[in-house]
Amino acid sequence: MENKTYYTPCRILNVQMQNNNIAPFMISRGTVCRVSTKDFPANADHPDGSFVVNASMCVNMRNGMINRALGTNFPTGSKDAPVEEATWVQLSIWNDLGRRFMKFLNGRITAQVEVMGTIQKREYTSRDGTQGVSVNMNVQEFWNVLTRKDLQDGAGAPAGDYLGGGDFAMPDPSDNGCPFGDMDDDMPL
Repeated sequence: MENKTYYTPCRILNVQMQNNNIAPFMISRGTVCRVSTKDFPANADHPDGSFVVNASMCVNMRNGMINRALGTNFPTGSKDAPVEEATWVQLSIWNDLGRRFMKFLNGRITAQVEVMGTIQKREYTSRDGTQGVSVNMNVQEFWNVLTRKDLQDGAGAPAGDYLGGGDFAMPDPSDNGCPFGDMDDDMPL
């Protein structure tokens, strides 16, 4: 049996924010893991305190997109010269959205989700002194990824928890649960 290369469904767009800055905005699907939470005490900027969920999501075969959007230099391959292109995106999901995300996980340590939010690169020094770059996403929304079988069986999260929020309709089962349609092709920035 031949190994099939898996491309993470992903789009990266440049979006004008409310402050008129342009920010790269990513929509991607994957398995979220390494989930942790933290409560921050109240302060002048956040009188009710803050809550954040930190998690990781692997993005396969999309390093070219990420490099173009963020100016990073993650390895990219081609059909003739393949390389492993797995980049871990560090997710931050804040306050009410983070609480809904934890309710959605319902004790699970991993989950298939679709996330969207602004991304940025973060340079760091590892414990052994080497320089590195990571991709961080401030998640603005998430969706439970339901497969065609999930939809046929009526499985998945309860109706009230299917969406992270917003007024989105239930996706068409023919697009495998992705509210953004077919995202398997490369779209230039």
